[in-house]
Order: sequence, then structure tokens, then C-alpha cells
Amino acid sequence: MPRISVILPVYNGEAYLALAIESILAQTFTDFELIIINDASTDSTESIIQKYQATDPRIVYHKNETNLRVVGSLNKGISLTKGEYIARMDADDFSQPTRFERQVDYLDAHPEISMADVLMAYFDENGDMLDQTNARVFSPSDIKKALPKNNPLGHSSIMIRGGILRAYAYRNTNFEDYELWLRLVAGGHAIAKIDAPLLLYRIHKQSITSKAVSDKSHFLKQAKAKFKFLSYELGQKGRWSWFNTRVCFYMSRDYLLYIYKIIKN
Repeated sequence: MPRISVILPVYNGEAYLALAIESILAQTFTDFELIIINDASTDSTESIIQKYQATDPRIVYHKNETNLRVVGSLNKGISLTKGEYIARMDADDFSQPTRFERQVDYLDAHPEISMADVLMAYFDENGDMLDQTNARVFSPSDIKKALPKNNPLGHSSIMIRGGILRAYAYRNTNFEDYELWLRLVAGGHAIAKIDAPLLLYRIHKQSITSKAVSDKSHFLKQAKAKFKFLSYELGQKGRWSWFNTRVCFYMSRDYLLYIYKIIKN
């Protein structure tokens, strides 16, 4: 049984997929399985995967018969995992060689932490580094404080204890990762981020981050994720907390910002 199960969903990812796979296969921590979910791609994605699968038995390949989109593919990947830890990876990103080693060492040394993120540095579609990272928020307390307002964590960059992710899974929303982080923290799980840029996140025209920066509906999508979380907390768990109150406040702010941007434009 591998210590890490890596879930990599891909749809028509021929442009950057090979580099993403190679960055995982080159990890200094080698005890993992790489589960690649091909979400009914119509380009050369499958042949790229099969080329690497033929030479590395750690690759587990699954092809969806129909396009399940991100959440469906992620949950399919979760159902196939065997590892103690589950890591995420996107088909257009790049993991630095010591990423898994650093995350496993951290989780092994901190049994009270449920999920370990790493700092994300950004690079463009040509592979040139950009002088920026995602939010520099690292401690569990600071992450818990920041989450109700917005998402300070990456998605392609996380490693989580397998039993926890299998119990929680993803739910359908535009920001499935953000909604999951909210549920984890509300459920008492601590999340930390390692202060090292071990994941390179590619910014290009199709990337979610690029769209979020330019799309005024970002605030609406973020508010909907918070609403889905709050519906879960009240409807299924029947609980309220100061954390949930803050999520509710910032959800209202997001809706108002969305309306303001519509009126302004």
C-alpha cells in the first residue's frame, strides 16, 4: 500500500500534462501511486498518459466514459485511493522535487494537523516565473481566521490525511476546494501551510485563477460556495458557531460586491 495517493484529473490537457506528470515522477519521496483521471478528453491526453504508464507502475489510469467535470472526477479519484495521505495535482501545474517529502515529514511530525498545504508560486503559459505567490498565511489559527473572507489555500498543492478526505469528499460548487476547506475547519480539522514555494501554479487564459481575477462574477461564485457550506452546517449538521457567523458575514459582503460591480459596469 503506497503512503501517498496523488489525484490528477485532466480534461484536454495535452499542452502541459507531460510536464505535470514528470514533476510527480521525479519526487524525492517515491512511495506513491499517481491516479490520473481522464475526464473523457478528445485530444491526445490519453496517449500521453499511456506513454508514462507503460514505464512506471505507480501510475493508475482511469478514463471516464462521459465528462464528469472536476468534482465528479475528483470523487472518482478519491474512491480509487489506497494511500495514508492524499495529494492533489492539476494537469497544468508543476510540483517541485521535494514537495511530497516536505509534506509527509510535516504531517508525520504533526498528528494534530489534518491537511498540509504549501506556498504556490506562479508561472505563465510560457514557463516564465512571475514575481508573486498565493496568500502567505501559514499557521492553523491564521488560516482559520482568513477562510471566512476568502481562500488563502491552494488546491493543486495540498496533502491531506486519506481517511479524512474519503469521509468528506467534494461537493458540487464552482469553488469545490474552498467549500471543502470550510467544512474541514468547521468540523474541527486543523490546516497548515508550509512556508516554501513547492508548487508552481500556471497562470494562463483557461486557468481558474486567471478567470477569477478578471471575472466580476468571482464574488458571486465565492458567495455561492459559502452559502452551500452554511446550508450544510445548518441543514445536515444543525450547528452554528462564531466561525460560521463570520462566513455568513463575508458571504453577504460578496453578494453586495457582485451587485456593486454590476451597477458600476
